[in-house]
Amino acid sequence: MNLQGKVAIVTGTASGLGLATCRKLAAAGAQVVGFDLDQAKLDGVLGPGMDGMAVDVASDKSVKAAIHAVRARHGRLHVAVNCAGILGPCKALSKGQIFPGELWDRVLGVNLTGTFNVIRHAPRRPWPRTSRAKRRNAA
Repeated sequence: MNLQGKVAIVTGTASGLGLATCRKLAAAGAQVVGFDLDQAKLDGVLGPGMDGMAVDVASDKSVKAAIHAVRARHGRLHVAVNCAGILGPCKALSKGQIFPGELWDRVLGVNLTGTFNVIRHAPRRPWPRTSRAKRRNAA
């Protein structure tokens, strides 16, 4: 895969699948901008060809501003990969305690709304079927 001269964003970049994806895209020649909540952690794990931005993917405003900043710096955006995901306790009822609604909201905010926010804001206009621009989502 040759991504020389292409610009990519990857969410969930501070660890796991997001970090591995970032490294793979950078190795293929892309200029990668990783999105995650923790800027200090991003700064500690990203290597050559990779920049990091503190972004809360669950926040429409945060995603919109970050994608605008990527375009302002790099001029374009070719690839968007959604890897951000969190997991809270999985039991709806455990030891008499019910699953906290705030945690449910946060999990859906990152895993579902975050993906939606990136897909919605990454293209300047809807990508045509013949477009070479790529969007990928990972779970």
